[in-house]
Amino acid sequence: MSAPAHDPAQLLERFGRQLLVPGVELARQAALASRAVVVTLGGIGPNGQAGGPDALPEGAPPIATAAEACLRALAGAGYGRLGFASPLGQPIEAPAGVEWLKDAGNAASLARTATPPLAHVHLAVRPYGASADVLITESKDGWEAGEAHDATVSTVVFDAGAPLAAEDAVAFGALVARLLTEHDLGLEALPASLQLRWPEDGGAPEVSRRAPTEGGAEVAPLAKATLAPGLLAELQATPTVFGAILDHVEREWPDEACGFVLRHDDGRLEAVASRNLQDRYHGVDPVSSWRTSRTAFQLDARLLQRRLDEGAELAVIYHSHSEAGAYFSAEDARAAAPDGEPTHPATRHLVVSVLGGVAKAAAMFAFDGEARCFAAERGSGTLPAGWRRGSHGAAR
Repeated sequence: MSAPAHDPAQLLERFGRQLLVPGVELARQAALASRAVVVTLGGIGPNGQAGGPDALPEGAPPIATAAEACLRALAGAGYGRLGFASPLGQPIEAPAGVEWLKDAGNAASLARTATPPLAHVHLAVRPYGASADVLITESKDGWEAGEAHDATVSTVVFDAGAPLAAEDAVAFGALVARLLTEHDLGLEALPASLQLRWPEDGGAPEVSRRAPTEGGAEVAPLAKATLAPGLLAELQATPTVFGAILDHVEREWPDEACGFVLRHDDGRLEAVASRNLQDRYHGVDPVSSWRTSRTAFQLDARLLQRRLDEGAELAVIYHSHSEAGAYFSAEDARAAAPDGEPTHPATRHLVVSVLGGVAKAAAMFAFDGEARCFAAERGSGTLPAGWRRGSHGAAR
């Protein structure tokens, strides 16, 4: 059931004005003028509902209105570097100063003229309503160059039991902007997730909030890479395999891509691209599977088992981080070792950083049985000169 109806035009006008946040020093709020936020759209299909971007609707669907509300609220709070990209082109009346970005949100132009933290907000249509994924990278280098810096990740679930309605869109976009603004102003840290769910009886929404910290198996900092160089170097020396991985993760951006590398009896390596099933699980049960494919991955287990049954050895599981560094997160560690012990002890994990649709860095991790943590191979965190990608993703 939808929230109470309001006139979207009047609400958008409200969020177009400068808003001073109570209890915050003016200088702190003024500092937002040098920070950058990129807003992108996803999950858009026919009539603006959940699906792919191959059949676009006429006019702006509700999710685009949510993006406009988010941008207006951010502009009103004082953010001075705002960008927007959408498969719909330019479907909104954005506030002055918003930069239209090509290629679904390449943020490099904003990052060069902004000071950290840098944020990416991805709004998506879902069968149950809408979702927003917010990523904040504290280092400019981590966003532009793909160096291995952690990111703050949050998912907002707006569950009304049906795709986002026009009368709810402004409230949803403004809510996402408020969460980001409160985080940047030091008022309240972004939650790991915030879920709003309307009951069938039409009552007030149920609100569920997860704390921003997440436990998981220990992960050694990439700067303290201790494992001897090995599988990462072998992959990079095998162009057909490593190139297929980079092409796959770039093709799936801004969603996370995933797959695996098999080693055959003759020593040959083979890269196998998997579907990322995270959105399928999220769409069915956004409460339990609260992460979306924008910030999480779920391998196709049947594909993996079918290939293993053919006799090959599982050498590597790979996935990408979009608009974040090539690091192994606590969530990655939890998935790889849910009970503190790795599910695939002999398997390594490759993480590729994809920024603006271009692979920028790669790091290889394995479970160190003596240190009881996931550690990185030496040489992780960059791409060799021969694998550095150009503006269209081609190696040069």
